Amino acid sequence: MLLIVLGCNKDDTDDNPDPINNAPSDFEISVTDITPSSANLNWTASTSVEPTTMVYAVYLNDSLLAENLTETFYDLSNLDDSTNYTVKIEAVNEFGIAQATTVFTTAELNNLRLKEYLYEDGRSIKIQYNEDDQVNLKYMFDFLQTIYTYTNGKIISENRYNQTWGNVYVDYTYNQNQELVHLKTSEYYFYSSDHYTYNFDSTTNYTYTHRRYVDYDTYTYNYSVNIILNDDGNIVNYEELNLDTSELLITTFEYTNGNMTKLVTPDGNVLEIVYDDKKSFHTYKSRFPQYPKPIGEIFDATGLIYIDSIPVYSRAKFIPQFYDYVNKNNPLEYKLDGQVKTTFEYVYNEDDYPSSLKANFQDGTSTGVVNLNYE
Repeated sequence: MLLIVLGCNKDDTDDNPDPINNAPSDFEISVTDITPSSANLNWTASTSVEPTTMVYAVYLNDSLLAENLTETFYDLSNLDDSTNYTVKIEAVNEFGIAQATTVFTTAELNNLRLKEYLYEDGRSIKIQYNEDDQVNLKYMFDFLQTIYTYTNGKIISENRYNQTWGNVYVDYTYNQNQELVHLKTSEYYFYSSDHYTYNFDSTTNYTYTHRRYVDYDTYTYNYSVNIILNDDGNIVNYEELNLDTSELLITTFEYTNGNMTKLVTPDGNVLEIVYDDKKSFHTYKSRFPQYPKPIGEIFDATGLIYIDSIPVYSRAKFIPQFYDYVNKNNPLEYKLDGQVKTTFEYVYNEDDYPSSLKANFQDGTSTGVVNLNYE
């Protein structure tokens, strides 16, 4: 009897081998299309001996980016240029986890200079630079050119010639310490002209006189200006006192991450700006604002794209410190008094600069696409 029982037990064992291992198999990761700020991840599928539900998790430098993925690819964005990254991917099913890791380095970010705005109809605005990376010529639409001259790295004059609506001349004067002490602008139109003469006690205190000639009549306005700067040297308060009427007008500004994000006029109008995180296509200092401004030569008021539907920009024309100001990134949205007025669309190149832009307006119209070419 004992022999029969033992024999039966042995046969049962042979009919039940070890359980099958259904844990995820090993797999490999590849990184492609690496730019200064992005990269594409692809990996081979992890398998198991018997069909199971396989999902993936993606980690970048030990931070979880995504989980429960069923596809075998993932696009990385908002990376820092010239930076080493470690990618870990986990394949997970109900029986276990398999891991694969790889490292890559984002591309170096090139510093580019904008050399041309090219419109859909073939018109263009061309920008030339001197050996110090300063703009020395802007040529626009075959009827406007601005020539900039410098001495010892300091701008001393702007001469803007326009066959359509008039000319502008700007002269800068410095003291022995290379500080701006005098600035004069002269704008000539068909039936009028404007002349602004600035005298600086310091970069934050000055007086200026506006003389306007219209149909042989002369109008003179005198102002005293006090400016308050933040720790980054940006204007947060612009206080303009009319010396003839004693009217005080205050304009305030706010900044975030190197961008002007808010402007409040003396009348209480509020302009709010939202930005992308890419490099600004406005790679040059605009200098004195130009009016009127078609898109392309509209990047002169406080380093922003000027749009006629946003009238608050006119305040910036009277603030010489903004002639040098450029925002770090590109505007995505203009909101005036809580209402969205303008939105912007961009296509970016591999160096994180916009390669094209289009402005869309509240009334449903747009500027069309403007291509941006660099050197």
